[in-house]
Amino acid sequence: DQTIRLWDLATMAEKGVLRGHRQHVWRICFSADGRKLFSGARDGTVYRWPVQAPAARIGFEAVQTDLSDLALAPDATQFAGLRQGGVCLGATRNGQLPHPIAALGTNNTSLLFSRDGQHLYAGTRAGEIQVWSLSQEKTVQTLRGPAEAVLQLGQDALGRSLFAVQRADRLTREGPCRLQVWSTA
Repeated sequence: DQTIRLWDLATMAEKGVLRGHRQHVWRICFSADGRKLFSGARDGTVYRWPVQAPAARIGFEAVQTDLSDLALAPDATQFAGLRQGGVCLGATRNGQLPHPIAALGTNNTSLLFSRDGQHLYAGTRAGEIQVWSLSQEKTVQTLRGPAEAVLQLGQDALGRSLFAVQRADRLTREGPCRLQVWSTA
């Protein structure tokens, strides 16, 4: 139904329903301070919602269509989105349309900002993770694991380890998953 529901975890009561997307919501991200929620939908829209007053959402067209992943920088000033495997980077404060990062190609499946906000990790269908330097605007490292699609990326709380959930068959989502761990310290 293209909505997001907020719940109070202590009472398990619904706090509100966020409406605005025209197609399925693929990803949500909370800012580090928990005061803002960002949502990305298949229709290419990204909304910034103040959690205490969600009716005051700020929306902007992130990409033309089919947003399949959304990552938020730790300071909540930038976001990265995936559109048909290509990575787009945009600003969250002014609704600036994101620009594509062509150097990362169109084989990407998952995105994650580093805890320090200096890098963007882009997992690929080939099982690689490209480490993109936001300040240098280039790939500074490629982490190689098994040739299995990266489904999801994650980090530990201190940003010292990077985790990738991988599966050989990403389309059918059949078969076992593998957890790959890299040190980023």
